[in-house]
Amino acid sequence: MTARPSATLITCLRDEGPFLIEWLAYHRAIGFDRFIIGANDCTDGSHDMLTRLAEMGEVIYLPFSRDPAGKGPQYQFADLLAATGHIKDGDWLAWLDMDEFLLVHRGDGTVQRLIRDLGKADGIRINWRYFGVPPGVKWPGRQIHPDLCRCAPADFKLDGRLDHTTCKSLYRHRDGLAFFWHAPIYSVASLERQPDWRDGNGKAQRRRAWPRKRVKIQPDLELVATSFVRHGWAQINHYATRHPAFAQMRRQRGLGSAYVPTDPTEPSYQDFAARYSDAYFATFNQHSHHDPRILRHVPATDAEMARLLADNTLRHWHDHALRHLPPEALAKPLP
Repeated sequence: MTARPSATLITCLRDEGPFLIEWLAYHRAIGFDRFIIGANDCTDGSHDMLTRLAEMGEVIYLPFSRDPAGKGPQYQFADLLAATGHIKDGDWLAWLDMDEFLLVHRGDGTVQRLIRDLGKADGIRINWRYFGVPPGVKWPGRQIHPDLCRCAPADFKLDGRLDHTTCKSLYRHRDGLAFFWHAPIYSVASLERQPDWRDGNGKAQRRRAWPRKRVKIQPDLELVATSFVRHGWAQINHYATRHPAFAQMRRQRGLGSAYVPTDPTEPSYQDFAARYSDAYFATFNQHSHHDPRILRHVPATDAEMARLLADNTLRHWHDHALRHLPPEALAKPLP
């Protein structure tokens, strides 16, 4: 009998405690069995939740603090992850943010099915699909819900901006790859093996199909990316705005890719504020189409959430984090 393949999920967060338990429960329900989570400078109870989850053996928790003179928090966490040695050669892994949910369309919808279908391939690029909230709909207290299944058209594209051509990755780690939150970064030496990557329909993509990474990298490094939108095998449900009323919460968290000062007179703060303006939320709060397929995983997710929240300490900090949400955005009052 073939052993069930293990899969590790990585994330790095700041002040996303209200969403942590559902995200963790959902991805465990679809087959991820190891979670490595970094967090920096949290004020909403996320640190306490992650500390308790680590004590329970549910996650590996790597806390750190942002460095104003150094790299952005996600780069810091990538370096920290590499230094710990938690990821070994041959491990299957993905790096998803708290607003990203992997939805597998193959077979039973598990990550194990996706890994089996990939066979000897090195990885798969999985395109985003933006989800949003129509006017008048309040947040129902969780992300996977019938009221939150409105989304962008599958071929949603923007000129030079983050659209459905953006991808995340599920891949088999190899020595010599550097961690990055969209896909592993290859050195020239590690490319000599001609890695076998698949698009979102499971079709093989040669290296010449890889555009350069969007952010600056050294000339001898390359990131697996895509200029195509393929959702046949899987997609990333991307709840980038969650709810328009959460916009200020999103701004307060800062950026993962760069240090953002708290002084609004600083030029880098002004650049950040411009990026996450009301226009940003209007653009990415997409709700013209309907895709309810993630709802198949609600029963398993509910069971996993109930198991986790049976722990009184974790429940306390989860409820504490929920109280940081703006009450006017909620479909029902918090207990």
